Amino acid sequence: ITEHGSERALRDLLGAIPLERWQPFADHAERLGIADINKKSLALLAAKRGNRISDAAFRGQMAASADRVCQLLAPDGIADNETPVNLLFDLAEAALTNIDTLTNDTQKNTNTARQKLRQLRSSRIPFWGTYLEAARIEAGKRSGADAMLDPLRIHASNVRQNPCLHSDIRTFSSLLAEETLRLDSQYVAYKAERGLIDFTDLETLLLDLLETEELAARLAKDFDLVLVDEFQDTNPLQLAIFQQLRTFVPRNRWVGDPKQAIYGFRDTDPQLVNDIWDRAPEECRTKLPNNHRSQQGLVQVVGALFKPVFGDDAQQIPKRPPNPRGVERWIYGSSNQQGDATALACGIAELHAEGVRFGDIAVLERANRSLGSLADALDSLRIPYLIDSPGLFSSREGAMLLAGLRLVADRSDSLAAATVIHLLADPSQATPQWITDRLRSLTTADRMIDDADGSGNKSARQIPWEFDPLLARLEQIDRTLLSPSLLTQVVIEALELPRLVHKWGEPARRCSNLDSALRHAREYEELAFSSGKAATLSGLILHMEQIAADDKDMRYTSQGHDAVTLMTYHAAKGLEWPIVVLSGLNSSRDPNMWSPVVTGSAIDDDAPLAGRTLRSWTWPFGLTDGEFPKLRTGSSLEVDALRSLEGDERSKRERNENLRLLYVGCTRAKQKLIFAHRAGEYGWLNQLANVDTLFNPNLGIGEHELDGIDTTFVIRHLNADLASNYVLPQRQQEQWIAGIPTDGIAHTIHRVYSPSKAETGTDSPPFDITILPGQSFFLSNVDDSQYSAIGDAVHSYMAALPSMRSLGDTEKNRIAERCLSAHSMTGIVPPSILVSSGERFCRWVESTYPGAQWHSESSVSGPRSGGGHWVGTIDLALQLPNGEVVIVDHKSAPIRREHCAAKAASFSAQLNAYREMMNCSGNVVATCWIHFPFAGVVARQN
Repeated sequence: ITEHGSERALRDLLGAIPLERWQPFADHAERLGIADINKKSLALLAAKRGNRISDAAFRGQMAASADRVCQLLAPDGIADNETPVNLLFDLAEAALTNIDTLTNDTQKNTNTARQKLRQLRSSRIPFWGTYLEAARIEAGKRSGADAMLDPLRIHASNVRQNPCLHSDIRTFSSLLAEETLRLDSQYVAYKAERGLIDFTDLETLLLDLLETEELAARLAKDFDLVLVDEFQDTNPLQLAIFQQLRTFVPRNRWVGDPKQAIYGFRDTDPQLVNDIWDRAPEECRTKLPNNHRSQQGLVQVVGALFKPVFGDDAQQIPKRPPNPRGVERWIYGSSNQQGDATALACGIAELHAEGVRFGDIAVLERANRSLGSLADALDSLRIPYLIDSPGLFSSREGAMLLAGLRLVADRSDSLAAATVIHLLADPSQATPQWITDRLRSLTTADRMIDDADGSGNKSARQIPWEFDPLLARLEQIDRTLLSPSLLTQVVIEALELPRLVHKWGEPARRCSNLDSALRHAREYEELAFSSGKAATLSGLILHMEQIAADDKDMRYTSQGHDAVTLMTYHAAKGLEWPIVVLSGLNSSRDPNMWSPVVTGSAIDDDAPLAGRTLRSWTWPFGLTDGEFPKLRTGSSLEVDALRSLEGDERSKRERNENLRLLYVGCTRAKQKLIFAHRAGEYGWLNQLANVDTLFNPNLGIGEHELDGIDTTFVIRHLNADLASNYVLPQRQQEQWIAGIPTDGIAHTIHRVYSPSKAETGTDSPPFDITILPGQSFFLSNVDDSQYSAIGDAVHSYMAALPSMRSLGDTEKNRIAERCLSAHSMTGIVPPSILVSSGERFCRWVESTYPGAQWHSESSVSGPRSGGGHWVGTIDLALQLPNGEVVIVDHKSAPIRREHCAAKAASFSAQLNAYREMMNCSGNVVATCWIHFPFAGVVARQN
């Protein structure tokens, strides 16, 4: 189970937990407004497992949490008298009866009170939430109706002291703890029966192993250096692992930036990590002060803004020259979210009019839901954008690609063929012409079959659109030779999708969708590999269909396309853009005191999991209705919780994390940073005490100087009314991968290139020739049509050389005969020639590269510097003892020794392509050779 964290893995594996499981305390949960007990239990279990809290400690901490909530509810103690559970409804009925006697009171608020009293018992509001509603009911005062509500309101207002409420909270918490422990044991059994582990198991099991002396001793011999990157995002369990490794590995390097610890919601504990960091001896800590990302003025701005928060650590040494207009402040004149989004879109249009590429701009928001309205606003101005969202295979290009893959897997798949043909048709036609053509074709085929045998048997159907040139290209793809991800690339090219996306419009987004499909293909291969299964084309198709059904076929944002990137602050961590617009700057919310949290500062650095305490407070009054529910107000419990010691600690923790998140946003920009907000509404940004001092929002529109900072500051006033001035025309179509035109004409770059077809220029340097011992063999009795078969036979034999080292001449001769026979070359090339050619080549390799490891017929791929992707096969890669690689390519065409040097030079581009692929994969190529087996010559590339 590769999902990070147990909660999602549990949901995927066990599905919905039967409701019967919760019956023993469902009434408590209902009165408290706990709608999803499953979710609450799974969150508790994830927190318990991730911090290695024992069962006994878990029970105690859950009980302590319930006690603490009750203490907050009634700091002076609960009411002495036992209050009947239904007393609230009895008082409501009594009040209603009394008010109904006032026939002369027809005031609006009295009639509203009557209605609320009647609905109180049948309300969908949780039972204890109805107390808060009842306490707010008012009626006419002059008639005496309002006074008749006093007994009800007094009882309702004392809900926090109600002993039944306290009993519900304690009972629910206790039973939930027991059911969570039972779920834990069932989950462990479930995984054990199926041989599964999840992400948390990987951490806990590794820690258990590291705590065994035998394994620790073995690892101490194998490793002398441990590197930890992004250390600030370490969770307590991972920290325990790192600390354990530190005890027996002599050198440890932990690299991180505490200012970028923004994943508290993923169970990290920045305070715990900072405590470990701060207690490290000064001589063990090295700072990395240089900033190689942002221009000088921006580095100075970020340092000035965040020095009051982070101290001197916020100031870095810039390594890039300064640029003017490095900071902008966009002030909206709008009053709603849609107006904000349109104003921001207008600002982007202004930048574009000033010469800025859309692809150089990223807009960051606090939450994904805020990106939707911004996407709509960009659509209205025809500004291209990229955003992470599901629906890849619902898009035109995604559906066509998936259909193309299905046709490669099964050319008789008529539905896939129809999908491709339909997506190519004119969408304005009510009934596409292809439907009529297909029905006529099937009718004609049926008649031909009937006329042929008269049996009426119609099983011999023709291949759908058998002679369609586009589908014919799919037929030529051999799915047995390429990996699923490479097949995806080849199908994209065969369907001419790079050309079609320009014809369909929105090319940047559609190109990004094709990139996303390739990413999903690679993720499928990694998933298959990690689970020990073969990655196949059929498996890829099933995988893509499944993620589409689960709404997980994400359309990822990708850099390189000329479109604005829309992303959250969290997702942007680690990325960079020339221009970054920070939106959502008025975002502020109180910390959620009612979700599970684990705290604890390790006193002993070697035991970071010691003393971890889980706190799970139960909110007893339910939530409001609506798309984004909130705590039901009226009890003041939420205020008291925030004022408590725990609330103060959590508020401080979340405030610090929010400031770190703002720091992450500010440091994504390389050239320009933009703060975008309504006038006077930027509470989050205003947590930086000197932001208005540095960038005074009351200055006039235009460019302003900044004291002591090597850039300038620009103010723009934007509003939705400007949108009509910035609607862009339809954008010029762009190529899928475009090179630099040399003749003023844009040339399309193919998606996939074969190294063997690479063209060598006329200025290729000569090759150094080495003549191998023995006679050369010149094929004089063959024509051009036989060269390909001879080459296949020769390559088959040469590929088998590593496995024939221990065989005698007789066995080698038989293998040569089989290689020639398989390609119908028996009698054309004597088997003995293959054997002798192979023997002298082996002796040359052994003497020239002793100890080299042979890799025959290695499939390789990699990016092409001129655009597109190399896909090919290296005949022989020799891996030397020092790790470097020697590439050998066999050439079997008839040639005389005196012509080998010139012929070898014609293959320079092919060898360069192999070099480029190997270098991209991290391999160092020592040299490249062309081997002419029949001539007995090897030629080295200079």
